[in-house]
Amino acid sequence: MKPLQLARRYMDIFYSGEQIEALMDILAEQCHFKGPLYEFYTSRDYVSSLLKDPPKNMSYQELSALECGNSACIIYQFVKGSIETPMCQYFIVGDGKIIDILLIFDTHVFLESDEAACVDKN
Repeated sequence: MKPLQLARRYMDIFYSGEQIEALMDILAEQCHFKGPLYEFYTSRDYVSSLLKDPPKNMSYQELSALECGNSACIIYQFVKGSIETPMCQYFIVGDGKIIDILLIFDTHVFLESDEAACVDKN
């Protein structure tokens, strides 16, 4: 799969909130995930955290998507309850798997909303 196809597959799996284990099929073993609240250095650690606290009742609408060489970027509108904010994920692909994910968003809307209890800040 091309980088943008892998990125969209990742988004489909993540936002479905189901079959999170399927991410293991598209993430490299040493996949690095970095976001404003969490960071993981292996796909196993990242997927394990999602299995402990699965993504639920969330959706997204893709606003823009770009692919260049071995990377893809998806900009989207995130929605969960009263929280709605733009987010960006940048993916790097190697050997047909995602090797790096950078998630960018303003945490302010999470920390000050009624949904703040849904975000573990530790």
